[in-house]
Amino acid sequence: MSIVTLRRGDDATRTVTVTLNALPVDLETAQQVTFTAKRQLVDDDEDAALRFDLSDGLSLEGNVATITFPAAIMAGLEAPAILPFDVEVVDVEGLTATVAEGYLRIEPDVTREAVVGS
Repeated sequence: MSIVTLRRGDDATRTVTVTLNALPVDLETAQQVTFTAKRQLVDDDEDAALRFDLSDGLSLEGNVATITFPAAIMAGLEAPAILPFDVEVVDVEGLTATVAEGYLRIEPDVTREAVVGS
């Protein structure tokens, strides 16, 4: 399991590289790829603190999934916080596999509003 640190209110991107038996897995053929982070594991998926899929915040290239965390969404998270997460893939045959899991550590921000220009 990995620990990924993000800061509340910041834009961020993180990548997940997927292999099976040391060989790359072509994610571009997947039916669905979903990143989910929850406050508690028992929370329903629709109540997740963060949830991204191919339509909003998750992109694929070969065996790499890139997850984009927009500042506007990150600003709404409580911090400090530790959120369990996973990345789940549904392949072309409809088989589901968790390809990454761990914890998001959400660090508080000092500046709550960005100042643009001066």
